[in-house]
Amino acid sequence: MRKIRDIGASLLWNIGMGPLARALREPRELALAYHAIGKVEGSFAHVTISFEALKEHISYLRNRGYVFRQFRDAPVSGGKNAYIYFDDGFRSVREVVYPYFKNERIPATLFITTDFINQKKAQEVYLTWDEVRGMIDVFEIGSHGARHVKLNKIDVGEAEADMKRSREEIESHMGAPVQSFSYPKGRSSPELERAAARAGYQITTAHPRFHKVRPDPDDTMSIFLWKIILP
Repeated sequence: MRKIRDIGASLLWNIGMGPLARALREPRELALAYHAIGKVEGSFAHVTISFEALKEHISYLRNRGYVFRQFRDAPVSGGKNAYIYFDDGFRSVREVVYPYFKNERIPATLFITTDFINQKKAQEVYLTWDEVRGMIDVFEIGSHGARHVKLNKIDVGEAEADMKRSREEIESHMGAPVQSFSYPKGRSSPELERAAARAGYQITTAHPRFHKVRPDPDDTMSIFLWKIILP
């Protein structure tokens, strides 16, 4: 289904319908989900976006008047806001994204999976706590859960405990409150939203005010633009 949509998006853009649709329906609150950037890390090619593609996305958003914000920021009426975030805690966020965003003064959010950060054998792929702490001048640090399980497939009490454990562990390492949560695999529900609130989170990536976009490695720029426009 996604492939059919992507082909249709490219055709519509190529016949000149893209700019009109963009003008009519450009979201005010845009949340863009990334994972690894640049070189492919381990077996994660399916979630790895090229650095050039990321820079193209940033350039487009800036040219369209979007203001880059973090999830802990209070909502702002008027204008257009873009919430860029990175799930899991891949090392490429430190090596590729952090220096670029720091130079460009782009605030963003890093949602880490705490059990990944803790695994010494995985530190060739994932960040260390020291590296996470070294990026707080650019990134808000949020939670992506403790175990990276599909929370809608387990008991809600177990899901709440996973969310709470992850938040508490991040706070113990960062020395600051954790306010934001990103659902593993994007699997959320109204019941899980209530559980996230009980676990101490103020906002999640599933909040209905956000138009959520996940760029894929094989997306052309026209497909990326249509993902922003289409519901």
